Amino acid sequence: MATQNPTPRLHPNGKRKIRICDVEDVYGYIGELTPQCYGRNKGWNSLVTPEEVDAASDQLDAQGVYEEAMTGFGVLDPGVHGYNSD
Repeated sequence: MATQNPTPRLHPNGKRKIRICDVEDVYGYIGELTPQCYGRNKGWNSLVTPEEVDAASDQLDAQGVYEEAMTGFGVLDPGVHGYNSD
């Protein structure tokens, strides 16, 4: 019995990979996704898959939740990305 390859997911514009700098245009506003959200050695012209966009968006969401929680507990000062020295 032959195995079938699943159809790869495509971006909303129908392409398998798009440049990071085009993510906002293709998806609309999905947050402040910089190349660093996609991992090491990525630049604005690096190509990413829909799965990589999802993972980067999830990472950004998780970072926001973490910072919100730490600010609420007084560990982080609002708007500062570091620990409170008090």
